[in-house]
Amino acid sequence: MKSKFISGIPKEEQEELEELFRLARPVRERLSTLMEKKAKAANSNMKDQYESASWAYKQADLNGYLRAIKDLLTYLED
Repeated sequence: MKSKFISGIPKEEQEELEELFRLARPVRERLSTLMEKKAKAANSNMKDQYESASWAYKQADLNGYLRAIKDLLTYLED
């Protein structure tokens, strides 16, 4: 569990949250799988957009979307 996930909360709540996080491993693994699939799908959909005049904006949006997924995945790791 990332320390950012539990920073700023009382010690006893941290311990409880750590235990709940550990118990939620199957859910976290499933969510990680789903988010990775969404990232791959978004990347493959972008390949058709380069003919569009606004492709650079779409690429910037995709980059932000992928960065958010990556951040989420880091919080789901053990």
